[in-house]
Amino acid sequence: MLTIENILCNRGGKVLFQNLGFTVGDACILVIRGENGSGKTTLLEAVAGLRKVDEGKILYANKNVLGEHYQEYCDIIQYVGHRQAIKQQLSVTENVKFWAEHKGNLAAVPAAISFFGLEGYESALCGKLSAGYKKRVALSRLMVTNSEIWLLDEPFVNLDAVGSEAIANLIATRVERGGSVIITAHGDVPFKKYAEIDLRDFK
Repeated sequence: MLTIENILCNRGGKVLFQNLGFTVGDACILVIRGENGSGKTTLLEAVAGLRKVDEGKILYANKNVLGEHYQEYCDIIQYVGHRQAIKQQLSVTENVKFWAEHKGNLAAVPAAISFFGLEGYESALCGKLSAGYKKRVALSRLMVTNSEIWLLDEPFVNLDAVGSEAIANLIATRVERGGSVIITAHGDVPFKKYAEIDLRDFK
């Protein structure tokens, strides 16, 4: 279980949010909302352990994720942010294999490429792909890492209808199997059941 306890984050001397707390259990989707610049990405980075909070704690299984248990925590989360962490000089297949090798799951590479409609692009350099296809490559790591908690920063941005449906189905399947997913979003999300937090409530 992931627990956020009374966290506060500043950026450039401005309080983005404070006294923010929530718990994410198994088989749960949490949607983080807020205006541009409200701190949605900052919050997700903090939960991913990529940014320190100014106050409060982030706990997984009652252990502080930024302490001695950080590596243990990293092994069970997968973060896909706006920067995507794609190696532009490598091909689609090489990028997906890189993530799969990290988790010892090379057998899942063909399925991930097929699921995200990347067939025919396997040898294409990622630096030459459109924004939408780069997003598909970034999201494909979810299928080859099989992490318990997914942290997705606006996963539907830059995707067409087919790509959006694919990631929505993947998220729904992950939750059905007991996983936890936290996403940031502006508009509607294609899920029937989810929890929601608006950062405007924590100024």
